[in-house]
Amino acid sequence: MAMAVGGTFGLNGWVLLNAEVWIAVSLVLLGAVVAVDPARRSAMPVFAAAMAVAFVAVFGGAHGNAHGLEIPTTARPLSFAVGFLIGTALLHLVGLAFGKLPGRWPWIATPVRIAGAFAMALGGGMLMRS
Repeated sequence: MAMAVGGTFGLNGWVLLNAEVWIAVSLVLLGAVVAVDPARRSAMPVFAAAMAVAFVAVFGGAHGNAHGLEIPTTARPLSFAVGFLIGTALLHLVGLAFGKLPGRWPWIATPVRIAGAFAMALGGGMLMRS
């Protein structure tokens, strides 16, 4: 929902200040969560989980705003928005599936955690360029 709201703002020309920074921070934080040992992740306190939901809303809005602002001039706004929302939903489903794999196949936990560390590094690199 936050991404759809941010996308609507972007499609209407409203620019979220420092959206690139918000997106980079989202990569760092999400990468950190993925890179953490799953046993420690499950012990996350309720307050931290509530904060995570708030951050996801803010980061989703920033991502949506960036997509809405970058609409090609030849695209239909509704079709474009539906496309980036479906694409994002599919990426999230793939991410959730990979998040569940270490529970079934313990050998895949290390590659998933490495992917999280890579996302962190990517976000850190984006922050350094901002």
